[in-house]
Amino acid sequence: MSTASLTQKEQQYLQEARNYEELCIAKYETYANQFNDRELKNLFQRLADKERAHYNQIDQLMQQYQQPNQQQGQQQNQQS
Repeated sequence: MSTASLTQKEQQYLQEARNYEELCIAKYETYANQFNDRELKNLFQRLADKERAHYNQIDQLMQQYQQPNQQQGQQQNQQS
């Protein structure tokens, strides 16, 4: 487990990137549902899947670096 933490600016960048990925997923899934052509439908579904993988990577990164901060905060609260 890493003891490094993210700055507030880095957390904001990751949150923005995650929001962008979420928007892309929604758009690509909407496009996939609009096409009758199987090839186009599959193309947009694959794009949505790639964006979902990006979203999950960003989410894991955020959780990895937030957990040490949350644990430190909990320990400080317990000591008070």
